[in-house]
Amino acid sequence: MDPEQPVEVAFFHGGLPCKALLGATEHRAVRIACLPGDLEPALLENLLQHRVETIEIDVGTHQTAHRRSVGRRRSSSALAALVRGLRDRGVRVGVVLTPGLPGTGHADALADAAWVAELAAVDFVRLQPALAWESTLSAQWVADGRWTPMTIAEAITTVEGMMDLLDASGVDVARVGLQPGADLAGTVSAGPVHPNLRSLVEYRRFRRRMRSVLALVPRRRAVELRVHPADLSWAKGQGNANIRSLRAELRLTGLSVRPDGDVARGAVVLGGKGSDPFR
Repeated sequence: MDPEQPVEVAFFHGGLPCKALLGATEHRAVRIACLPGDLEPALLENLLQHRVETIEIDVGTHQTAHRRSVGRRRSSSALAALVRGLRDRGVRVGVVLTPGLPGTGHADALADAAWVAELAAVDFVRLQPALAWESTLSAQWVADGRWTPMTIAEAITTVEGMMDLLDASGVDVARVGLQPGADLAGTVSAGPVHPNLRSLVEYRRFRRRMRSVLALVPRRRAVELRVHPADLSWAKGQGNANIRSLRAELRLTGLSVRPDGDVARGAVVLGGKGSDPFR
Protein backbone atom coordinates (compact mmCIF):
# COMPACT_ATOMS: atom_id res chain seq x y z
CA MET A 1 0.00 0.00 0.00
CA ASP A 2 1.28 3.44 -0.95
CA PRO A 3 1.90 5.30 2.34
CA GLU A 4 1.14 8.59 0.55
CA GLN A 5 -2.26 7.38 -0.65
CA PRO A 6 -5.15 8.49 1.61
CA VAL A 7 -6.89 5.54 3.27
CA GLU A 8 -10.54 5.46 4.31
CA VAL A 9 -11.73 2.81 6.78
CA ALA A 10 -15.31 1.65 6.17
CA PHE A 11 -17.77 -0.15 8.46
CA PHE A 12 -20.85 -1.68 6.81
CA HIS A 13 -23.87 -3.74 7.89
CA GLY A 14 -22.79 -4.38 11.47
CA GLY A 15 -24.23 -1.51 13.45
CA LEU A 16 -21.92 1.14 14.84
CA PRO A 17 -18.31 0.12 15.49
CA CYS A 18 -17.18 -0.04 19.11
CA LYS A 19 -14.65 2.40 20.58
CA ALA A 20 -11.84 -0.14 20.22
CA LEU A 21 -12.44 -0.49 16.47
CA LEU A 22 -12.70 3.25 16.00
CA GLY A 23 -9.50 3.71 17.96
CA ALA A 24 -7.74 1.19 15.73
CA THR A 25 -8.36 3.36 12.67
CA GLU A 26 -5.38 5.47 13.80
CA HIS A 27 -6.85 8.83 12.82
CA ARG A 28 -7.67 7.74 9.27
CA ALA A 29 -10.88 8.95 7.67
CA VAL A 30 -13.82 6.68 8.52
CA ARG A 31 -17.02 5.84 6.63
CA ILE A 32 -19.98 4.19 8.35
CA ALA A 33 -23.21 2.73 6.98
CA CYS A 34 -25.98 2.43 9.56
CA LEU A 35 -29.67 2.71 10.36
CA PRO A 36 -31.12 6.04 11.51
CA GLY A 37 -31.85 4.58 14.93
CA ASP A 38 -28.15 3.85 15.46
CA LEU A 39 -27.33 7.55 15.55
CA GLU A 40 -28.30 8.47 19.08
CA PRO A 41 -26.75 11.81 20.19
CA ALA A 42 -24.09 10.37 22.52
CA LEU A 43 -23.04 7.72 20.01
CA LEU A 44 -22.90 10.29 17.23
CA GLU A 45 -20.59 12.52 19.27
CA ASN A 46 -18.24 9.57 19.75
CA LEU A 47 -18.20 8.93 16.00
CA LEU A 48 -17.35 12.51 15.17
CA GLN A 49 -14.47 12.46 17.64
CA HIS A 50 -12.93 9.58 15.67
CA ARG A 51 -12.79 11.27 12.25
CA VAL A 52 -15.97 9.73 10.89
CA GLU A 53 -16.27 11.85 7.76
CA THR A 54 -18.97 9.96 5.83
CA ILE A 55 -22.19 8.45 7.18
CA GLU A 56 -24.56 6.48 4.95
CA ILE A 57 -28.05 6.24 6.42
CA ASP A 58 -30.32 3.37 5.38
CA VAL A 59 -33.54 5.36 5.11
CA GLY A 60 -35.48 2.99 2.84
CA THR A 61 -38.35 5.45 2.48
CA HIS A 62 -38.92 8.80 4.19
CA GLN A 63 -42.69 8.35 4.32
CA THR A 64 -43.68 7.83 7.95
CA ALA A 65 -46.63 5.47 7.41
CA HIS A 66 -44.64 3.17 5.13
CA ARG A 67 -41.68 3.24 7.51
CA ARG A 68 -43.86 2.16 10.42
CA SER A 69 -45.29 -0.71 8.37
CA VAL A 70 -41.82 -2.24 8.03
CA GLY A 71 -40.78 -1.60 11.62
CA ARG A 72 -38.85 1.67 11.21
CA ARG A 73 -39.35 4.15 14.05
CA ARG A 74 -38.21 7.59 12.95
CA SER A 75 -40.68 9.89 11.23
CA SER A 76 -40.02 11.81 8.03
CA SER A 77 -39.42 15.04 9.94
CA ALA A 78 -37.00 13.31 12.34
CA LEU A 79 -35.06 11.89 9.40
CA ALA A 80 -34.82 15.32 7.79
CA ALA A 81 -33.53 16.81 11.03
CA LEU A 82 -30.96 14.02 11.35
CA VAL A 83 -29.65 14.49 7.81
CA ARG A 84 -29.45 18.27 8.10
CA GLY A 85 -27.81 18.00 11.51
CA LEU A 86 -25.09 15.74 10.14
CA ARG A 87 -24.44 18.12 7.26
CA ASP A 88 -24.24 21.04 9.68
CA ARG A 89 -21.54 19.13 11.56
CA GLY A 90 -19.48 18.80 8.39
CA VAL A 91 -20.32 15.15 7.72
CA ARG A 92 -20.60 13.88 4.16
CA VAL A 93 -24.07 12.32 4.08
CA GLY A 94 -25.27 9.40 2.01
CA VAL A 95 -28.79 7.99 1.93
CA VAL A 96 -29.99 4.54 0.90
CA LEU A 97 -33.44 4.51 -0.72
CA THR A 98 -35.33 1.26 -1.25
CA PRO A 99 -38.05 1.55 -3.89
CA GLY A 100 -40.64 -1.21 -3.92
CA LEU A 101 -41.00 -1.73 -0.16
CA PRO A 102 -44.29 -3.33 0.96
CA GLY A 103 -47.19 -0.94 0.51
CA THR A 104 -45.26 1.43 -1.75
CA GLY A 105 -45.38 2.04 -5.48
CA HIS A 106 -43.77 4.03 -8.28
CA ALA A 107 -45.13 7.38 -7.08
CA ASP A 108 -43.83 6.74 -3.55
CA ALA A 109 -40.34 6.06 -4.89
CA LEU A 110 -40.36 9.31 -6.86
CA ALA A 111 -41.54 11.12 -3.72
CA ASP A 112 -38.57 9.68 -1.82
CA ALA A 113 -36.16 10.94 -4.47
CA ALA A 114 -37.83 14.36 -4.45
CA TRP A 115 -37.53 14.45 -0.64
CA VAL A 116 -33.78 13.86 -0.86
CA ALA A 117 -33.45 16.55 -3.52
CA GLU A 118 -35.43 19.08 -1.47
CA LEU A 119 -33.34 18.45 1.65
CA ALA A 120 -30.31 19.94 -0.13
CA ALA A 121 -28.17 18.16 2.46
CA VAL A 122 -27.43 14.77 0.87
CA ASP A 123 -24.18 14.19 -1.01
CA PHE A 124 -24.94 10.82 -2.57
CA VAL A 125 -27.63 8.15 -2.77
CA ARG A 126 -27.69 4.40 -3.23
CA LEU A 127 -30.83 3.06 -4.89
CA GLN A 128 -31.53 -0.52 -3.83
CA PRO A 129 -34.87 -1.94 -5.04
CA ALA A 130 -36.47 -4.07 -2.34
CA LEU A 131 -35.70 -7.80 -2.37
CA ALA A 132 -37.25 -10.70 -0.48
CA TRP A 133 -34.59 -12.72 1.32
CA GLU A 134 -35.01 -16.42 1.95
CA SER A 135 -36.05 -17.40 5.51
CA THR A 136 -37.03 -13.83 6.42
CA LEU A 137 -40.33 -12.09 7.08
CA SER A 138 -40.17 -10.51 3.63
CA ALA A 139 -40.14 -13.95 2.00
CA GLN A 140 -43.12 -14.98 4.12
CA TRP A 141 -45.02 -11.89 3.01
CA VAL A 142 -44.41 -12.86 -0.61
CA ALA A 143 -45.53 -16.43 0.06
CA ASP A 144 -48.69 -15.17 1.81
CA GLY A 145 -49.51 -12.79 -1.04
CA ARG A 146 -49.09 -9.73 1.20
CA TRP A 147 -46.29 -8.27 -0.94
CA THR A 148 -45.26 -8.54 -4.57
CA PRO A 149 -41.74 -7.18 -5.20
CA MET A 150 -41.03 -5.25 -8.38
CA THR A 151 -40.04 -7.02 -11.56
CA ILE A 152 -36.79 -6.02 -13.25
CA ALA A 153 -38.78 -4.04 -15.84
CA GLU A 154 -40.66 -2.18 -13.10
CA ALA A 155 -37.43 -1.51 -11.22
CA ILE A 156 -35.83 -0.03 -14.35
CA THR A 157 -38.76 2.35 -14.86
CA THR A 158 -38.85 3.44 -11.22
CA VAL A 159 -35.10 3.85 -10.80
CA GLU A 160 -34.96 5.81 -14.06
CA GLY A 161 -37.43 8.34 -12.69
CA MET A 162 -35.61 8.57 -9.37
CA MET A 163 -32.26 9.13 -11.06
CA ASP A 164 -33.71 11.90 -13.23
CA LEU A 165 -34.90 13.74 -10.12
CA LEU A 166 -31.64 13.24 -8.23
CA ASP A 167 -29.44 14.21 -11.18
CA ALA A 168 -31.43 17.40 -11.69
CA SER A 169 -30.72 18.40 -8.08
CA GLY A 170 -27.02 17.55 -8.24
CA VAL A 171 -27.20 14.51 -5.93
CA ASP A 172 -24.79 11.78 -7.01
CA VAL A 173 -26.25 8.29 -7.47
CA ALA A 174 -23.38 6.20 -6.16
CA ARG A 175 -24.88 2.81 -6.91
CA VAL A 176 -27.97 1.03 -8.18
CA GLY A 177 -29.01 -2.42 -7.00
CA LEU A 178 -27.82 -4.82 -4.34
CA GLN A 179 -25.93 -7.99 -5.14
CA PRO A 180 -26.34 -11.04 -2.89
CA GLY A 181 -22.94 -12.54 -2.23
CA ALA A 182 -20.96 -9.48 -3.23
CA ASP A 183 -22.83 -7.17 -0.84
CA LEU A 184 -24.63 -9.42 1.63
CA ALA A 185 -24.73 -13.07 2.50
CA GLY A 186 -28.06 -14.74 1.81
CA THR A 187 -30.37 -15.95 -0.92
CA VAL A 188 -32.95 -13.78 -2.65
CA SER A 189 -36.31 -15.50 -3.10
CA ALA A 190 -38.05 -12.69 -5.03
CA GLY A 191 -37.34 -9.26 -6.43
CA PRO A 192 -35.40 -7.48 -9.19
CA VAL A 193 -31.97 -9.11 -8.95
CA HIS A 194 -29.64 -8.33 -11.86
CA PRO A 195 -25.83 -8.30 -12.09
CA ASN A 196 -25.84 -4.79 -13.56
CA LEU A 197 -29.16 -3.11 -12.98
CA ARG A 198 -27.65 0.34 -13.34
CA SER A 199 -26.57 -0.33 -16.91
CA LEU A 200 -30.12 -1.35 -17.86
CA VAL A 201 -31.35 1.95 -16.47
CA GLU A 202 -28.59 4.01 -18.10
CA TYR A 203 -29.13 2.37 -21.50
CA ARG A 204 -32.71 3.63 -21.41
CA ARG A 205 -31.80 7.08 -20.10
CA PHE A 206 -29.21 7.63 -22.83
CA ARG A 207 -31.56 6.34 -25.54
CA ARG A 208 -34.09 8.92 -24.40
CA ARG A 209 -31.50 11.73 -24.43
CA MET A 210 -30.18 10.70 -27.82
CA ARG A 211 -33.71 10.61 -29.24
CA SER A 212 -34.30 14.14 -27.95
CA VAL A 213 -31.08 15.45 -29.55
CA LEU A 214 -31.88 13.71 -32.82
CA ALA A 215 -35.48 14.96 -32.96
CA LEU A 216 -34.68 17.88 -35.30
CA VAL A 217 -32.16 16.05 -37.47
CA PRO A 218 -33.29 15.66 -41.09
CA ARG A 219 -34.19 12.10 -42.01
CA ARG A 220 -32.08 10.09 -44.43
CA ARG A 221 -28.87 11.51 -42.98
CA ALA A 222 -25.88 10.00 -41.23
CA VAL A 223 -25.37 11.61 -37.82
CA GLU A 224 -22.60 11.66 -35.24
CA LEU A 225 -23.16 12.15 -31.51
CA ARG A 226 -20.56 12.73 -28.80
CA VAL A 227 -20.62 11.67 -25.16
CA HIS A 228 -18.15 11.52 -22.30
CA PRO A 229 -15.82 8.48 -22.65
CA ALA A 230 -17.16 6.98 -19.41
CA ASP A 231 -20.70 7.09 -20.86
CA LEU A 232 -19.89 5.54 -24.23
CA SER A 233 -21.07 2.00 -23.50
CA TRP A 234 -24.31 3.25 -21.92
CA ALA A 235 -25.00 5.51 -24.90
CA LYS A 236 -24.44 2.73 -27.41
CA GLY A 237 -26.51 0.26 -25.44
CA GLN A 238 -25.91 -3.42 -25.00
CA GLY A 239 -24.66 -4.78 -28.30
CA ASN A 240 -25.19 -1.30 -29.87
CA ALA A 241 -28.93 -1.71 -29.30
CA ASN A 242 -29.52 2.03 -28.81
CA ILE A 243 -27.78 2.88 -32.07
CA ARG A 244 -29.67 0.24 -34.03
CA SER A 245 -33.08 1.10 -32.60
CA LEU A 246 -32.72 4.88 -33.02
CA ARG A 247 -31.33 4.57 -36.51
CA ALA A 248 -34.35 2.49 -37.53
CA GLU A 249 -36.91 4.55 -35.60
CA LEU A 250 -35.69 7.89 -36.97
CA ARG A 251 -34.87 6.59 -40.47
CA LEU A 252 -31.23 7.70 -40.39
CA THR A 253 -28.77 6.38 -42.96
CA GLY A 254 -26.12 6.21 -40.25
CA LEU A 255 -25.64 6.91 -36.56
CA SER A 256 -22.37 6.86 -34.64
CA VAL A 257 -21.47 7.77 -31.06
CA ARG A 258 -17.94 8.97 -30.29
CA PRO A 259 -16.14 9.59 -26.98
CA ASP A 260 -15.18 13.17 -26.16
CA GLY A 261 -13.59 14.13 -22.86
CA ASP A 262 -14.87 17.70 -23.21
CA VAL A 263 -18.50 16.56 -23.00
CA ALA A 264 -20.02 16.56 -19.50
CA ARG A 265 -21.01 13.27 -17.89
CA GLY A 266 -24.55 12.37 -18.82
CA ALA A 267 -24.72 14.80 -21.76
CA VAL A 268 -25.24 14.03 -25.45
CA VAL A 269 -23.85 16.49 -28.02
CA LEU A 270 -24.69 16.58 -31.70
CA GLY A 271 -21.87 16.49 -34.24
CA GLY A 272 -18.12 15.92 -34.32
CA LYS A 273 -15.62 18.60 -33.36
CA GLY A 274 -15.22 21.11 -36.17
CA SER A 275 -17.25 19.05 -38.60
CA ASP A 276 -20.68 18.97 -40.14
CA PRO A 277 -22.86 16.83 -37.84
CA PHE A 278 -24.81 15.61 -40.88
CA ARG A 279 -23.13 13.58 -43.56
